Amino acid sequence: MKNTGSTTVTYEWKKIIRGDYIPSKNSDGIQRFYCHYPRDILKPGESKTYIFSFRSEKPGMFNEEWELLTEPQLLETAPLLNLSGMATKADEYIEKRQQLNDVFGRELDKKKTQALSEVEARALTPPPEQVDAQTKLIEHFNATNEHLGIIYS
Repeated sequence: MKNTGSTTVTYEWKKIIRGDYIPSKNSDGIQRFYCHYPRDILKPGESKTYIFSFRSEKPGMFNEEWELLTEPQLLETAPLLNLSGMATKADEYIEKRQQLNDVFGRELDKKKTQALSEVEARALTPPPEQVDAQTKLIEHFNATNEHLGIIYS
């Protein structure tokens, strides 16, 4: 910002306090945006750059509005400053999740092997009633064709 007038301007950056836009959201009241030089003077011809910082221990997206108050009032008021910040948190459970996946993977492999063995056993071993029917069929064939000298082999 630059003071192009002939008077020293006293300024103060102030956060605008508003209610939450979403009724179910409750602000925790913790300050996350900081103005490095919130109050000072700006002499005629002097320029200043304002620095704002964002810091949050809690992950999430945060927004604030700040306004510039001056004495004397400026002919053109400065627009509101909309600040947005996003805080993230490192995933602390990557290793534990991988261990869990390994356990589930081994368990799944065991179940697959067991199911495959059961299918193979059923495929290779006919059920008892089928064995009995086949034995009776062979005995009937041999009895019927014995006089011809033909036997089932």
